[in-house]
Amino acid sequence: MYRKPLSTPQSSMFSMLIDLINQHHPLVLLADKINWQQFEDVFSKHYSHRMGKPSKPIRLMVSLLILKHLRNLSDENIVMHWSENLYYQYFSGCMAFTPDVPCSSTELVEFRKRIGIEGMELIFKESIRVNDKDGNDDILTVDTTVQGKNITKAQRKKHSRRTAIEQVIGHLKYDYRLIRNFLKGSIGDSINLLLSAAAFNFKRVINLWLTEAIHCWQLLLMFIRTAYGNCITLKIEKTTF
Repeated sequence: MYRKPLSTPQSSMFSMLIDLINQHHPLVLLADKINWQQFEDVFSKHYSHRMGKPSKPIRLMVSLLILKHLRNLSDENIVMHWSENLYYQYFSGCMAFTPDVPCSSTELVEFRKRIGIEGMELIFKESIRVNDKDGNDDILTVDTTVQGKNITKAQRKKHSRRTAIEQVIGHLKYDYRLIRNFLKGSIGDSINLLLSAAAFNFKRVINLWLTEAIHCWQLLLMFIRTAYGNCITLKIEKTTF
């Protein structure tokens, strides 16, 4: 049976989860940018609204699928790690720390079957939307050091495209579980591919945020050094005068 999300989060007598974590952590930023409500609106049709045991929250199940491929974990491991990681729990919509596992690994299997390829395509589309204008890069950096020298311009262009594609496929295979697919049949192949590609997109925007944060710290450090250097110069001038 479909479980409606709480309109107002239940408060805890202890510290709230948001008070225990770094609010600038990439998973916190990503959780605030993803449109979770669209998953509730679309996936609720797969549940009965009158009969059956209340289901796990849809946001929880979607977040577990994203984290599984984002962190390259199995169903069993992501469930276990979730109970130990505060950021995973915040990403899933929890307001307070929960020491118990969120669900069994078989429930993830059933959820994938329930939403099907259509649901995976929606998650993939959201990963593209999260990248926003950053996903429309005009410049592509390609490693061409292994290419031959005596080739035509058309051949070099073809090889450059192939080299770029092979690098992306390699990352998808070994970093986002594309090479480890235990889902059944051609539908399982499609589901695994879409989730791997979605995780690749989510990780891309996380890396962009990390790069921007490092750049801001570098600018701040440069400003402090410049200001400190100016103060030292003024002191020397006053002493000389």
